Amino acid sequence: MKRVLVYAVCDYFSLPNGGEVMLLNNFLSANKSEMIEYYLVGMSFNESDKVGKWSDKKIGNLVYKFLPVSQVLADKEKTHVPFRLRMVYGIRKYWKKIEKINADYHYIHSAELAIPFWRKNIRCVYHVHGDPCQTLRISRFPIFRIQLFTDCYWKIISRTIEKSNRVIWAADRSKELYLEQQPKMKEIVNKKSITIHSSFDTKLVVDEDSIPILSNRKHLVTVGRISRVKRMDFLVDVAYKLIEEGFDIDILICGDGEEKDALEEKAKYLGISDRVVFLGLLNRVQIATVLKYSDVFVFASENEAMSLVVLESLYMGVPVVSTDVGDISYVIKDGKTGYIVDGYDAKQYANKIKSIIKNGKIGYEDCCKRMAMNFTPCKMAEQINEVFNENSN
Repeated sequence: MKRVLVYAVCDYFSLPNGGEVMLLNNFLSANKSEMIEYYLVGMSFNESDKVGKWSDKKIGNLVYKFLPVSQVLADKEKTHVPFRLRMVYGIRKYWKKIEKINADYHYIHSAELAIPFWRKNIRCVYHVHGDPCQTLRISRFPIFRIQLFTDCYWKIISRTIEKSNRVIWAADRSKELYLEQQPKMKEIVNKKSITIHSSFDTKLVVDEDSIPILSNRKHLVTVGRISRVKRMDFLVDVAYKLIEEGFDIDILICGDGEEKDALEEKAKYLGISDRVVFLGLLNRVQIATVLKYSDVFVFASENEAMSLVVLESLYMGVPVVSTDVGDISYVIKDGKTGYIVDGYDAKQYANKIKSIIKNGKIGYEDCCKRMAMNFTPCKMAEQINEVFNENSN
């Protein structure tokens, strides 16, 4: 039985909201390996959890040993120290407890989490989520956006890749973007790399009573943190363009974040406040329910690998219009599962939405569902487990 220590800046259940925690939750829920025992090192958002003490954590129908090395507020905006720095400090502080597990592999989900054991003789697997180049550029902490810290972070990523036995990329495009910036790493990256796309939650449950009553309009929907990188401001511009042309639509925004106030002001300025519906941070049942009653899923993120909510939308039979980001073009096929739009041209984007509205959602439904089934949690779990079953030195 191999032992694998997993390190991630999350609680492995739902916080902080985002793709990384959902990927890990899907993976750990679907894990069926009888050859690997996973131990989880992460963060706690629950005051009742004891930091630095191993406890049982139920994920799906499975129970894992969980060691919170830091305890933080659920609201990122009230946090003055970055979560990742808290994690690095916590790993150093509780290293003796971690070391006692005597793990065969250390499975890292952020490059800087490997810093505490760069000089240790251990096996490491680094899982890259999204575009690592964007981590500091989109930081909520302005000081980390300056060039000095960016240069430093490049070195951290490269050192972690060099230290790792294997590197898992959540998208081929993420690897390509990294190598464009760091061409000297090409040989070592290609030698160690494998791409494993994210999966979606196949246990989506719909409950009509879980969401507010929606209008009788055609619904555009988007899900994600309301932040600069998600470009929801652009989606509001697109909605405005469609409304101007006489389309009876609204846009449902599922999520919360630092740009919400600005987005509300934008909708007010454009005179479409009644058509931009902020549903807030929703649970999985609520998201599934909103998707069921939506006509088009719209996505405009500047940084993504393989979006979980895009896959969930397809699984629910909802066609997608998206910018060409990450590996989303692998699943969005023009005229079949939706449309890909190059750049941020609101007119072009709106035209693709019009095509779906005119053709009707039902015409895309079968293709959408078939495409989604290529990205189930079980398939992802098998691929990840295979990495640790390799006889790598």
